Amino acid sequence: HSFLERWCSGLRVDYKKLSVRSTAAVPKVSAPALTATNAQGQGVLDMGKAANRVLVHAGTGTSHSCTEGLALKFAETLGAAITTSWGARCCMLEDPAASTKSCLVPFIYVQANNEAHVTADLVIVLGSRLGETDWWGKMPYWGHPNRQRFIYVDVDAANLGNIHQSDLCIQADLSIFLRQMIARPDFVERAPNQEWFNTLSGMCKARRDSQD
Repeated sequence: HSFLERWCSGLRVDYKKLSVRSTAAVPKVSAPALTATNAQGQGVLDMGKAANRVLVHAGTGTSHSCTEGLALKFAETLGAAITTSWGARCCMLEDPAASTKSCLVPFIYVQANNEAHVTADLVIVLGSRLGETDWWGKMPYWGHPNRQRFIYVDVDAANLGNIHQSDLCIQADLSIFLRQMIARPDFVERAPNQEWFNTLSGMCKARRDSQD
């Protein structure tokens, strides 16, 4: 005990010396904006036109970048359904009929989510690496890789296709990417697959009615 007291007594700190602040100016560091190339944007358009059931899957990067509204506009223009990761559940209203041009499939409707993930022939992943709560993008909760194409958009290159194979990886700030796409003159509204939308929204309604 006496040894510990002697040892601790030697740990006195002069806090007056520690409180001295530097008057040197802190240099401002700005990173270049990460944007999609024109070829990448064209790739999104071409793959979207070729697909029959387009799904936009929003991850936490969507909520962190405050791009929920832009993501919805992007999906509506593509005629795409929307799902979210667990962490990005706040990105959408939990009402499949909240959009007249898209089909919102809230995270709470697990079977409808699985149906959307399995049957989509093009998945555009916004700000998500497809982790554990997304079943790592693997079967049977997602479609067969030979029949389902993937586009990744993320500001972090480490998240691009690191879990699921990708047909197109785009390292870009989501806010900039979505604004770029929406501003393109050739990014025009396409009719959604209404039969697919009806199936997904019907599954959501059936599940909700069973809880009432």
